[in-house]
Amino acid sequence: MTGPSGRRGRIAMLVTALFLVTTTVLLAGLGRAVRPAGPLPDAEPAFARHVVAGVLVLAQLSASYSQRIEWYVREMRGEPLVHA
Repeated sequence: MTGPSGRRGRIAMLVTALFLVTTTVLLAGLGRAVRPAGPLPDAEPAFARHVVAGVLVLAQLSASYSQRIEWYVREMRGEPLVHA
């Protein structure tokens, strides 16, 4: 099948693959640049360890940000604020 739909499918597959490769490389870079709090991941090879560390950093940032947003919402509602 070499028609337009065949080309679109191949292009979509290529774009998806490039997205996954780019995301993986960015996570590895983040994992190398920023050390996550807590124990370091136990993964081999080193590239996989950096990718896992990058995912951990993003998870910690996400949790911290959600706590901050929750704090702001409680403050705007007038609820008593309790330091965690």
